Amino acid sequence: MVGNIDFPVLVGDVGGTNSRFGLVRDIHSALELFDPVKTNDYSDLQSAIDDAVLSRTSIIPKRLVLGIAGPISGTQYQLTNAHWNIKPEEILRDLALKSAEFMNDFPAQALGVLAIDRDEMLRIGGGTASKFGTRVVLGPGTSFGIATLVYTGRRWIIIPGEAACADLGLGSGRNRQFELNLQPHLTRTCGRLTVEDMITGSGLENLYQAVWLSRGVGEFIEPPAMSAAQISAAAEQENNEVAIAAVALFSTLLGRVAGNIALTVAATGGVYVTGGMAHKMFSLIEQSEFREEFEHKEPQNKLARAIPTFFVNREMAAVEGLANYVRTPASYDLSLASAFFKE
Repeated sequence: MVGNIDFPVLVGDVGGTNSRFGLVRDIHSALELFDPVKTNDYSDLQSAIDDAVLSRTSIIPKRLVLGIAGPISGTQYQLTNAHWNIKPEEILRDLALKSAEFMNDFPAQALGVLAIDRDEMLRIGGGTASKFGTRVVLGPGTSFGIATLVYTGRRWIIIPGEAACADLGLGSGRNRQFELNLQPHLTRTCGRLTVEDMITGSGLENLYQAVWLSRGVGEFIEPPAMSAAQISAAAEQENNEVAIAAVALFSTLLGRVAGNIALTVAATGGVYVTGGMAHKMFSLIEQSEFREEFEHKEPQNKLARAIPTFFVNREMAAVEGLANYVRTPASYDLSLASAFFKE
């Protein structure tokens, strides 16, 4: 955090679907939470804050610290899956703020992981987390987010990343032939198969259509249009074999990618899967081969088995993490992850 701490601080987690806000009145006060709102119900960030927060409290914030579902680059920020175009200079003026800080939503989720005790999280598989070991925070949603936490002995450095456009080849797992049979039927957004093509909401829909087509249900019969939520619901109800297979593969690929990233950074502090999609699908992922695929890393399978995988099941995790950040900024280093503006 740059500059003096100006309380009260408005903290928030702005996603393509929901926006969540909280207020921290001073360094000793508890976080005051507000009901989440639908992002697309509002024309811009200012109107959402006015309705969700300012109309419900007499407290006037002086600083804004926000995680947003979009890239932090340049002087204005476009949400990836919503119409808001956030202009920090306008935000400062319209909300009469002294300062504002913006970061991508996954560094904010990483702060949330530090704010929540591991015993309060869900867990799949074994392994033991090192207290100060490197941690990876990742999650599927409208896109695929990632951030890495590295402890320096004095503070946690938050490192943002981009995994959504990384290549994701099929056929390297234990069910090789099934995966290879799907390849001709998968939509490729960038001319190649990526993480975003398969381990996101639209990715699950892509997998569903590919499974349908690979089974040769009918040469001229289009697969039924189903949303990711409908596919996971059908798999949970066990009344749709195509949905069951698509969700199983989605979970397997999530485990594969999570394991790849865990080995890449030697995440001895654990891998933390966050976001609403993973939380809603947790029971299906738990029953899948997620953990087996996570550990399928010969000759480094012993290291993979030692790394635990947690699922964060708190809707306001990022907001809680941001609140901790503004209370004790010296404990964190977000110089690689955030942009700071002042009046």
